[in-house]
Amino acid sequence: MRQLLAGTDPDKIAVPAATLEKSSLAKQRSLIEESVGPTGYAAIRAWGKMALGASVLILLSALQRSVRRKKKKGQILSYDDLIMSGGSETPAKGRVGSVLTLVLSCFFTLVYLAWRVCFSVPTGAGVPAVAANVLLLGVEVLGFAESLILFHGLFRMRAHPLPEIPEDAWPEVDVFIATYNEPVELLRRTVNGCTHLRYPDPAKVHIWVCDDKRRPEMRRLAEEMGVGYFDRPDNKGAKAGKGDKLFLYTDGVPEATDAENELFGTARMIDALNTCADRSPEELLACVKSAVDVFVGEAEQFDDLTMLCLEYKGVFPN
Repeated sequence: MRQLLAGTDPDKIAVPAATLEKSSLAKQRSLIEESVGPTGYAAIRAWGKMALGASVLILLSALQRSVRRKKKKGQILSYDDLIMSGGSETPAKGRVGSVLTLVLSCFFTLVYLAWRVCFSVPTGAGVPAVAANVLLLGVEVLGFAESLILFHGLFRMRAHPLPEIPEDAWPEVDVFIATYNEPVELLRRTVNGCTHLRYPDPAKVHIWVCDDKRRPEMRRLAEEMGVGYFDRPDNKGAKAGKGDKLFLYTDGVPEATDAENELFGTARMIDALNTCADRSPEELLACVKSAVDVFVGEAEQFDDLTMLCLEYKGVFPN
């Protein structure tokens, strides 16, 4: 108005910037900023960079995995390696689709985590808000790492070949259900589950209820469900006491043979154990080993002798 009163040519008067018509790009930017705010608009503009970073990380991971597989090729480090070396790996159905789904999931999750780190932490809202946000971010990162571990295990699953066993070669199986004071109905469900175990020859599956409390209702339950039942007259020695020892061994110990092909046997092994019962686990093992060596002499053995002795030291103090 002042310029008009001063006689300035109206065409030469500058129009205020607020009245200038915006370009279509500027209008879109204003609309987006009004919708998501300046921080949201900055995140949208950084989408390309975040996507590029996620893609680079995925490609580097794939490259590292490929290099590791090439270095590992031909090495037998696990049962999976042994199976795969024989060419018996069975490709999983839909594996390509699963891998593609995993890659896309990792891509979008990495983009999301990049947004969380760069644009979602409320740095101007005070220490409590930032600390809570960072804690939640850490949980999200751990969740992503856990999912990667899970998928790594799933993708390593192999269709391992099973041995072919003749029908008459399946071994007998005994299932022992130990009980002391559990409710009858709980034992009924347990026995019912055991009776429905899948086995090539169900007649070779024997189920036994081991009742430490000698309850008549347990005996009736076993008879009702057609399973075995046994108890013992008392509970003496039922639990390990301080100084008691547990001796574990493979069948190579009692089946050690002398020059006349006579077995060392369980009786001789028990005698050796009783002779050294008061000694330390190390001395007890040495005692049994010495008894076996004296018995077999120079006779060649065809099985391993593996023994383990554990001693109960009592309850740890609180």
